[in-house]
Amino acid sequence: NFMFARDYHSDEVFEMLGFEPLEPYDTFWLFQERMHPDDRRLWEAANTAIQKPGNDLYEVKVRVRHKNGEWRRIWVRGRCLERTDHGAPARMIGTYTDITVQSRHEDWLAGALSALRLSFLAVPIPIAVVSTDWRIAISNNLWRDSASRFGLGGFPNTDGGEPNMAQAADSESDCYRLTAAVQSLFEGQSGNFELLLRGNGPGGQALAEVVAGAIKNDARIVGAVLICRELTGTSAQKQETGPSM
Repeated sequence: NFMFARDYHSDEVFEMLGFEPLEPYDTFWLFQERMHPDDRRLWEAANTAIQKPGNDLYEVKVRVRHKNGEWRRIWVRGRCLERTDHGAPARMIGTYTDITVQSRHEDWLAGALSALRLSFLAVPIPIAVVSTDWRIAISNNLWRDSASRFGLGGFPNTDGGEPNMAQAADSESDCYRLTAAVQSLFEGQSGNFELLLRGNGPGGQALAEVVAGAIKNDARIVGAVLICRELTGTSAQKQETGPSM
């Protein structure tokens, strides 16, 4: 509550940093005092931005020192619920999420992709990596060409970083089907999958098969590698008719 200079937090917010809820700390100042110096500008920028009328969403990721000395990465998200007559924030609501483990896995994936980038781009087949935050982390030109020809320009089919499955215009579209398959893989329902796509090739209608597998770090799924293999001639006919007896 900005009008009365008060903030109210659940016990979990204190416990996230190793403090007892009854210890004499104001949570807002607790975060600021224990924040990594390099992240203070991000915190200040987010606080400055929310002061502007019309900008009611608040989001920032910062490192905060735990009571035991360890740096924890905290994702702070909020929304302005009420403003004063002058447009300043009066009341806000939000969440604090500890994403330390998730960030470590993301850093591992980023490092792995960075090391593989040059050789990855030279792979002579359409290939891409999708991270669990639903970004195409890396892809080569062959993948981008295939994505265009097989109607995957909208993949991953997401909205605000999450799968936008409920609002998909066509639940039978290849973009929808591929997003749903990758989502199942991320949820651990399968370790890999194969999916048949239909698109337009140089000679007319074409078929392609997307093969995907989970990427793991310490048994945690951090992404998926996708390979697109265009089917021609006999291969395409077998996929359409099934194996001969």
